[in-house]
Amino acid sequence: MTTTEGREILVGIDPGRNWYPSLAQAADEAGRRGLGLRIVVAVPSRQEAPQTDGAPGGTVSRQVEGKTGPESAHSARDDAHAPGQPPYLVVGIDGSESSKAALAFALEEADVRGARLRALSVRQPPAVVTQGEEAALQEQRRMLFETTADWSQKYPEVVLTHELPVGQPVEELAKASEEALALVVGRRATGAHADMRLGSVADGLLHRAHCPVIIVPQGEPAGR
Repeated sequence: MTTTEGREILVGIDPGRNWYPSLAQAADEAGRRGLGLRIVVAVPSRQEAPQTDGAPGGTVSRQVEGKTGPESAHSARDDAHAPGQPPYLVVGIDGSESSKAALAFALEEADVRGARLRALSVRQPPAVVTQGEEAALQEQRRMLFETTADWSQKYPEVVLTHELPVGQPVEELAKASEEALALVVGRRATGAHADMRLGSVADGLLHRAHCPVIIVPQGEPAGR
């Protein structure tokens, strides 16, 4: 893969926390995609630490830029999945435009990493079972298959599976992420301040998922 000029991976580092997993993930991503890697280090303000090299009050960001090499980057998450099991990603699908954007990103990511992709459409159990329940289940199954149908030709090497678990979306997606390389979900744009709101499912997964969570804004194009 050749380097894409003008594009880069940006990772924020807090020296006071466990920053290595974030840096390793970013380096891995940059190496696989042939992109530059920019590291932004947050330096505590004077109120938080006595010495900040003469920096004024407030948090200071220092940037260190460079390119990553594939050899050093690829080993970052090679053992993230269970031993003996093919690596996979998980993507949540609900038929919305934001989940379609998440699917596009997840397929590209799976293709880059040589991983499988599990497409989940979580069906919440109805409060009251009615005669139309089977028809609703078939409609959701149809939506899931139609949403993914047009992607097989673009990513023929990606093994894509379809799953319709019953339960709460956050709980079921978090459960599926236990040995995944990453969990990809969409984020709806709902107004002028949409960038400040993640949504209940995305926000819940940030706290519950067992792997890195990738949140794709509505309408975000695939990277390639």
